Amino acid sequence: MLVRLAHCYSASFGNIVLTKFTGKACFVCEIDQNRRYHGSAWDTTCSSCVPSIPLDPTKPHFFLAHMGTHILKNSVSPSTEPCGLCLAPSPMCQFFLSKGKGARGQTRINYSKSRGCPDIGVTFKYMIAATSSKTSPCSNIPISCPLCPPNYPAVWKYSMRHHFMNRHPAVDLTKWKHLWELSRAEIAAMDKVWEERRKVPKPKGKNKKGGLGPLIISEAHSMRLA
Repeated sequence: MLVRLAHCYSASFGNIVLTKFTGKACFVCEIDQNRRYHGSAWDTTCSSCVPSIPLDPTKPHFFLAHMGTHILKNSVSPSTEPCGLCLAPSPMCQFFLSKGKGARGQTRINYSKSRGCPDIGVTFKYMIAATSSKTSPCSNIPISCPLCPPNYPAVWKYSMRHHFMNRHPAVDLTKWKHLWELSRAEIAAMDKVWEERRKVPKPKGKNKKGGLGPLIISEAHSMRLA
C-alpha cells in the first residue's frame, strides 16, 4: 500500500536516507545510489568528494560551481571531457542547445532532447551561468563546438580544450582558446569554492522553538535494502 505523507522531509547522511514525519521518525532506507528522487525534490551527494558532500539541487549555480572545481582541480580526468553536473565521462551525458524565438532569442539547454545525465533535473539559467559573477562564479556551461556538426551534443566549457585535443587534434588551439579561457576573477572565485567545498550550510530554523529537534529512529519501523 502506498501512502502519501504530508509534512514530510528527508535528509541524507552518506548512503542513508532518513524520512521523517513532523516530530516522528518513521523509517530508514539504505541504498547504494548517490541520486534519489523523492516526489518533487532531489537528494544528491557528490561522490567525487571523500567523504561525500551533500549538494542542494535547488541552488543550481552552487551545484555547477562545486562540480566545476573538481574539473579545474583535476580531481577527475579532464581528458574524459566530464559532464558539468555529474562528472561522468563523455559521451555518457549529452546536452543539446536551442535558441529562443525571434531575432533576440537566447540560447538555452533543450532539456527535452538532452539525455543520459542523472542530474539533468538540476536546471539553471543558461545566460546567467554563462558569465562568472559573485553569486554564480562558475561559467562552465554546455556550448556548441564550432568544428563539430550542428546536430552533435554541446561540450562543457571547462572541457572544451580537451575536446579540441581529442576530437580536432590538427587545429591550432590558440585560434580557439577564447572558448575556454577563464578570467583571473573566475579562477580566484573557483579557488575559493574549492577551499570551502566542505562547508555545508545548516538548515534555516533548525534551532528555533517548535523545530523538529533530534532525529530518533524506531528500530521496529526500520527497513534496510540489500
